[in-house]
Amino acid sequence: MKNDSLRICAVDRFRGFAVLVMIIIQIWRDFYSLELLSRLGNHKAGLGLTIINGLQFADVFAPMFLFAVALTYKLSYDNRIKEFGKKETIKHFLKRYISLIGIGGIIRAIESILFYFSKGRFEHTIDPFFFFGLFILLLIVFIWVVLKLFKKRNNENLNKIISITSKIIFGMVAYIAFLCLVATARDFFIQIVFHKKYSEFQIWGYWEALQAIGAAGLVTLMFIKLKNSQRFIVATVLLIGYSLFHESGNNSDIISVYAQQGGFIGIIGQSCILLFGTVLAELFFADPNRLTKYLLAIPGFGLAAVIALHYILPTMRSVSPSYILLNVFISGSVFLLFKLYDYINLKFDILELLGKNALLMYILQYILVYGTKEIIGYQYINNASDLFAISFTFIMLFIMIFIAFLLDKKRIIVKL
Repeated sequence: MKNDSLRICAVDRFRGFAVLVMIIIQIWRDFYSLELLSRLGNHKAGLGLTIINGLQFADVFAPMFLFAVALTYKLSYDNRIKEFGKKETIKHFLKRYISLIGIGGIIRAIESILFYFSKGRFEHTIDPFFFFGLFILLLIVFIWVVLKLFKKRNNENLNKIISITSKIIFGMVAYIAFLCLVATARDFFIQIVFHKKYSEFQIWGYWEALQAIGAAGLVTLMFIKLKNSQRFIVATVLLIGYSLFHESGNNSDIISVYAQQGGFIGIIGQSCILLFGTVLAELFFADPNRLTKYLLAIPGFGLAAVIALHYILPTMRSVSPSYILLNVFISGSVFLLFKLYDYINLKFDILELLGKNALLMYILQYILVYGTKEIIGYQYINNASDLFAISFTFIMLFIMIFIAFLLDKKRIIVKL
């Protein structure tokens, strides 16, 4: 998609920072020879680098992507309302966040296919349904590409077929998104409601960062037209209700063991981060030069986080209430640094380049880094020398930055 809109540099740089750190720690996490650097990318207590009890260094960056979404959510919604009307805007946002869930599911399905061919069996009971959806999706995408290559001007019949094919592609992505929701919902009811344990290891690995962001985006859509103060109240009420459930009995322990990103119930927690983020974003853009209200709000979240930390561990896996407040405070504070960075003009701004295509960079780093590691073999990666690890890091970063540079040169922004 060609970039015709005015970019907000601070937001792009903030996204770029989150992407860059994510790429680096994902590369380092499997190079055990790097020791401390390897621990930066590990989310497990004892194996990762602990910031405070319950929170690892790697746990801080996923919420930054959610906060980055929040920064432009309201602006994007309002601009689309003016240009396309309410109905088309809502349809666009629904498609965007359903697609995010689906893309997350597609990535996870590819992992399961690799597992199937290496082990000769399905990893999860729901895998065949994902495999079917992925196969149909790839087939339709192939047909769509062929049709686009042979497209002729003013050929109405072919244009109609391409349009129908595009709708089928979204339909299959939505089908995969639906399967992700079914998987994590089933886990929730099995573990929490029926108090039963499921024996399969990480049975619901189909709920990770992109799925969590997509689901939170759908929840936020219901409240985005509210006034900023009303949105803050909604987020606070949701947080209180979520906290009561999270801290009841041993719910937090069960969620931590059997869920990713909080699983089904974690959607509420992730939505709180996104909703609070939209509140801070509106305060920020209402007074971008003085930032008076924003500067008052950030310490408020910091104080709330400190109070919550006295009672609740900040765990990413269950998306605990203290984790929510702490990460809103951290993300809001870090973004403020990038607002100061606005006064620095660089001819070659790596963070801005990566941030303009943050979603694409996320997907590409996954394909590039994990794909290359799969080809090389984790046994070799885990025991590789420091020189190989550093060389691998520079090569991966160079490729990612070069792709971002080419996209920027062509003024192409890939987004949903």
